[in-house]
Amino acid sequence: MRPLGEPHHSKGKTGRKPFGLNILLRVHFFQQWFALSYPGVEDALYESALMRRFAGVDLSRAPAPDEATTLNFRPNSKSGSYAARCWTLSADILRAAAFASRP
Repeated sequence: MRPLGEPHHSKGKTGRKPFGLNILLRVHFFQQWFALSYPGVEDALYESALMRRFAGVDLSRAPAPDEATTLNFRPNSKSGSYAARCWTLSADILRAAAFASRP
């Protein structure tokens, strides 16, 4: 999944230290799975230990990604190709692990 997210990930040249790409990809996935808004994602990360654990967020070390961070990471959804490539790749990974998935 990392190569698909690299073009959308902040390089951290200015401003605060960027969040890890793995965290942002996982946040992006559960935002899509649970149909969360950008403010909703931030709230879910602070309110749900399960979502924090899935995303790899440890509040004792650093804050959760905020609304602006998740919004700025958002892949270009106009083309739809990013979502399709992520779905295909995740389906391939699940198949390899003997899980079934439906588009």
